[in-house]
Amino acid sequence: MVILKQGEIMQNKSRRIILIILSVIIAGFLVWGLSKSNLGKSESEQARAAQIRGAQYAKQGKYDKAISCYDKAANLDPSDSLTYFAKAFEISPI
Repeated sequence: MVILKQGEIMQNKSRRIILIILSVIIAGFLVWGLSKSNLGKSESEQARAAQIRGAQYAKQGKYDKAISCYDKAANLDPSDSLTYFAKAFEISPI
């Protein structure tokens, strides 16, 4: 039978608590990362997300990145005419 001193018991409890907290934090980051990824999304949902990113880049003046996002959206969902319109709008000198 192992007899532990009071300090050793507290140290073991502290380690367990720290491990539990770290496990919860890691699990939270995994869930957050999966929610931000494209896993489980249809191609049209991924295309819409790429369109939104393109519009955000365009508002920031990052037109090359915007056009790249619109190209990705067009490859994912070629039937969506909004993507082509948005890309043409960014390319045209207005």
